[in-house]
Amino acid sequence: MAKVTFRFEEGEPVVTYATEGERLLEVAQKSNVPIDAPCSGNASCGKCRVRLVSGELDSKITRHISEEEYQNGWRLACVSTVKGDVEVEVPDIASAYRSRMKVADLSSPSEIAIFEDTKKKITDAGLELKNSMQVITISMEEPTLDDTMPDNERVTWAVQAATGLERVRIPYSVLKKMPDVLRESHFQAQCVVRVTANDVFLYDMLPMEAKAVVGGLVVDIGTTTVSALIVDMLSGEILAKASSGNGQIRYGADVINRIIESQKPGGHERLQNAIIKETLNPMISNMCRAAKISSQQIYRAAIAGNTTMEHLMMGINADPLRMEPYIPAFFKTNSLFASDVNLAIHPDAHIILAPNIGSYVGGDITAGALVSMIWNRPEMSLFIDLGTNGELAFGNSDFMVSCACSAGPAFEGGDISCGMRATDGAIEKCTIDPETMEPSYHVIGDEG
Repeated sequence: MAKVTFRFEEGEPVVTYATEGERLLEVAQKSNVPIDAPCSGNASCGKCRVRLVSGELDSKITRHISEEEYQNGWRLACVSTVKGDVEVEVPDIASAYRSRMKVADLSSPSEIAIFEDTKKKITDAGLELKNSMQVITISMEEPTLDDTMPDNERVTWAVQAATGLERVRIPYSVLKKMPDVLRESHFQAQCVVRVTANDVFLYDMLPMEAKAVVGGLVVDIGTTTVSALIVDMLSGEILAKASSGNGQIRYGADVINRIIESQKPGGHERLQNAIIKETLNPMISNMCRAAKISSQQIYRAAIAGNTTMEHLMMGINADPLRMEPYIPAFFKTNSLFASDVNLAIHPDAHIILAPNIGSYVGGDITAGALVSMIWNRPEMSLFIDLGTNGELAFGNSDFMVSCACSAGPAFEGGDISCGMRATDGAIEKCTIDPETMEPSYHVIGDEG
């Protein structure tokens, strides 16, 4: 095994080991070293530049590295393989692409107003906002030598009496804590339940003095950026908000390259871990800390993303999406739970996925079309989701058509020399003084 050292201008170096002939880009990806590779290692974008400090790499000559740069040690990680112990320097630009996580305070009037206005528009259009989550209080007779009914049957009878429904489902997680909670509260308890027309699902059981919080997680999985909210499902209050770069970004800038990456050995697991373990779970932890609640108090989740993102998040093979006739495994599904994908919320939490429309028009456009209200307008409207995977919906209350395009790489540098993502160092605003004609600009991160 060869020793591979990745050095950065700031921060500690990363030391790992690789077999001879292993691609440097893959070594970096396995070690969570942020090397930018929008083309997923196809040698077409020229972004995965590193500088050889010591040792030797077997590197191909490409049009992206000039002869002078090559002599100065510059290499493309995607066409360089390990020959022995080696030390390389990763440029600062690579760390800039690892977007910082941001947790926002949603107490501002503008944030609240947007949320309330959206709810009003939806209800005014005739749609009903339903919430099946409730907190009910149950009270039971304490057992005696003459009344030896087991705890779960006692609770079942009490929940039936409180809800009027016959079928009560009690999962293992509640059954495990039931004896202690009941005896601590003298056989009175608060129950977090989901009530439907047919049954009651008991998510949690709490002592009477405990504060019952019924949290809901809302996520938009973008190809580049992930945004999330935690809401109080009883009051509708937004408790926390966060955004972060999608951890899958190191495996390719667009959905096609990520699908290709997923077909390599262990690819499905790597891409699923990148979005669940490296992105969503840390976001949930930070939001729960900001909202002062436990992640186990999040009992439902609603997730929207394009068709590929939803497949990769679930660990489902997305390769049929990129080949004719472009068939997904699903458009919609209601059979996903947090424990199925190791999402760090209540293990029995039901995950609702926004339904996809087509192979490249996903649940994110479904959610966007819903809240933009174009389906309820007589005039023609165009809804554009200008993300890495660009999607458009056009129509009115009579019809809608949609399509998708690879918008992100067109601006971010998939095959151009000067493109980059909207991250630290990118120019976000240019102005020209009308009197002096002096230009000025502002970049993200307040640099320059």
